[in-house]
Amino acid sequence: MFAQLGDITFEVLGSPESMRITRGWRYPEHPVIDGLPKLQAVGAALDQIELDLRLHASIAPPAAQRDAIYAMADQQVAAPLVFGSGVHRGYFVVTDATEATALTTDSGDPIAIEMHLTLKEWSPGAALNPNAPPKPATAPPAIIQGAAPGATSTRSAAGAGTSALMSLGSAVPSIPATSNPASVPLTTIVRSDS
Repeated sequence: MFAQLGDITFEVLGSPESMRITRGWRYPEHPVIDGLPKLQAVGAALDQIELDLRLHASIAPPAAQRDAIYAMADQQVAAPLVFGSGVHRGYFVVTDATEATALTTDSGDPIAIEMHLTLKEWSPGAALNPNAPPKPATAPPAIIQGAAPGATSTRSAAGAGTSALMSLGSAVPSIPATSNPASVPLTTIVRSDS
């Protein structure tokens, strides 16, 4: 995987063909009498990332890939951009998408679509830390008191999508704030079925 924007994955094979990052800094201009205008540094501008993608049928249906990108753009919601190296670049929105069909079948179905995608950084404000990693797609691990060694899963009695830890109620002692990951035996950490 080269990168992932929300639920859309960009694979190394086939895309992107190029990536350009534009960083900027803002300097408003203030006119003065009988002199050159003065510049005032007010901070960084939002980053912009441009990707040239080649969506090809040998990897996935190109029309479906294109439609997923357009659906994300239509939602006008920021999504986390995470590179395959694990670097979380921040949250971005799709501002522009240009497509060109490069190759079709004899019935007109696309075999290859070339897309130019423009992403713009989204500044979430104080309520959201842009340096935080994206929300995981899987359920978080739960600590189960007295789990048998080698236990790999447990079913939540509290319902689907609920951590197994919640189903134990008061049977689980409170974990002190000074706990660290090394103080929890690995045999007691399991994932809940959802």
